Amino acid sequence: MRRFDNVNIKRNFKEANMCADALTKDTPVFVGDLYFYICIPSCISNLLRADYLGISYPGHVAV
Repeated sequence: MRRFDNVNIKRNFKEANMCADALTKDTPVFVGDLYFYICIPSCISNLLRADYLGISYPGHVAV
């Protein structure tokens, strides 16, 4: 970061990222230090489709 003239660090709350929030509640296959999903988990398939289409949803972030 020292190589850049301007650095902006922002925190992205888990609740603000609906896919990440949904994935934390799903159970993946655990191999070593990695988590694998054989296919797109159903808990996020609609969220990914909405993201692709540019649809956003209001969310509530607990502070």
